[in-house]
Amino acid sequence: MKDPTVADKIISFNIKPIVVKIYLLIRMIIMPIDDKTKGLVSVGAAIAGNCFPCLTYHYKKCRRLGIPVDDIAEAIKMAKTVKEVPIKKIYELAEELLENGDDENE
Repeated sequence: MKDPTVADKIISFNIKPIVVKIYLLIRMIIMPIDDKTKGLVSVGAAIAGNCFPCLTYHYKKCRRLGIPVDDIAEAIKMAKTVKEVPIKKIYELAEELLENGDDENE
């Protein structure tokens, strides 16, 4: 078995949210990251982490850096899409349990 690459090691960590994995992978591949990318990733990470003050801070920082609102909106949309995956999965599990789960009264 070959030695794992740095990217393999990063991906194998059980770090949540997934945005952090993406950020670390990008950081390892293309150092250094420009301020625009850092800002947009930070917006996504703030959303993934449910951090209201973080999102406000990073949104304002992006605007101070001159990042267009459309670019920030795209980062927000991507973060929302990533965040919806576990929500969808937990709802599916809940429905499956209701339909097929054990009933203690039976």
